[in-house]
Amino acid sequence: MGRSAEACVAHCELPPSSPFCAPPRLPETMPHREASPPRAESQDSPDFLSGEAHAHSVLRILVVDDEEAVRTLIAEILELEGHEVVPAANGAEAVSLATREPFDVAIVDLIMPDTDGMAVLKELTQRVPLTDVIMVTGHGSIEVAVEAMKLGAVDFVTKPFSNSYLKIVVGKVLERRNLIRAAREREYYKRLSRQDGLTELYNHRFFHQLVESEVSRARRFEHKISLFILDIDSFKAYNDSQGHPAGDRALKAMAALLVRSCRKYDYVARYGGDEFAILSPGSDSSQSMALARRILARTVEMPVLRDDIVPHGRMSLSIGIATFPVDAAEKAELLEAADQALYEAKKKGRDQAVCYRDLHPVE
Repeated sequence: MGRSAEACVAHCELPPSSPFCAPPRLPETMPHREASPPRAESQDSPDFLSGEAHAHSVLRILVVDDEEAVRTLIAEILELEGHEVVPAANGAEAVSLATREPFDVAIVDLIMPDTDGMAVLKELTQRVPLTDVIMVTGHGSIEVAVEAMKLGAVDFVTKPFSNSYLKIVVGKVLERRNLIRAAREREYYKRLSRQDGLTELYNHRFFHQLVESEVSRARRFEHKISLFILDIDSFKAYNDSQGHPAGDRALKAMAALLVRSCRKYDYVARYGGDEFAILSPGSDSSQSMALARRILARTVEMPVLRDDIVPHGRMSLSIGIATFPVDAAEKAELLEAADQALYEAKKKGRDQAVCYRDLHPVE
C-alpha cells in the first residue's frame, strides 16, 4: 500500500490516546452512487428464518490490507459501531477466510504489494457472492470505480477518507442488505402462502383465486378455459397399508408427473388430500381431453405397487373436465361441473377422464 494510516483517514474520532489520531479535518462528501442490483440468493433455506439472522444491525466484516496499522484502525472504527471485524493481510488469506467463514462485507485495498485488489474482488464475488465488497484505493478514478462496480463491488472509497465517511459507506451497505433481506422475506412468505408444503404446487386457497381471475380474463377476452379435477384412484387403501411416508412420496411423484405433462402456462395445484387440479387457459374440450389422455398414459411412469392394494399395480387417476363458457358461466358453476365429471369418471370404473359436456351434450 505504501501509505500511512494517518493518510488513509482524514479525521480520526478514536480516543485521543490512539496512535492513529490525526489533526481534525472536515469529512469529505460521500459521492452519490446508484445502488447495485441485488444479487440472486437462494430461496430454498432462507437465512432470515435461521438462528443467525436475528441481528440485522451488526455486520461481520473482513478487512483486507497489507498494512497492519490500517487494518487495526479500520477495525477500531467499525468495532465502535458494534460490527465484528476480522483482518486479512493479503488476498490469499482473505479468500481463504471468506470461503471458510461467512462474512457480510469485505473491505479490500486495491493496491497491495503481492496482490491485485481487482483479482481479490473477482474471486470473492465468484466464490462468496453473498458477501458485499467495498474497494478502497489511494489512486481513485472514475474508470477504476466503474471497473470495480462491473466486477461486483457495491461501493468504492478513495483515500484519504474520514472515519465518518467510512461509517456512512458501511451503513449504506447494511441498509442495502436489510432491504434485500426484507424483500426476500416478503417474497418467501408470499410464496409460502400460495404453495402446498408437500408437493410445492399451488395450494387450494390460491388455486381458487386463480380460477376467479382466469375466468374473469376469459370472459373479458372471449376465450375458453378448462378446469380439471383429478383424484388418485385407491389412494386411501395404499396410504393406509403402506404408511404415510410412502403416501407422501406417491403424491410428490404424481405432482411432478402433472407438471411435466402440462404446458408452462397451465396452473397445477394440490386441491386437497389425494386430489389435484389443473387450470388450462385457452383450452377447449378436445384440447383438454388430449391433455388428460397424455396424463393418463404417463401414469405408467409411477412406481410399481402391489396389485392387491392398487389395481393394475400402478397409480391411476380419475379426471373430471369442465370448460368455460361451454359448461359453465361462473367460477362456482365451473368447479361444480368439473366435480360432477370426476364423479362420473369414478363411477364408470376409474383410470379415465370424463368431460362434463359428454354428460350434458348440447342439442
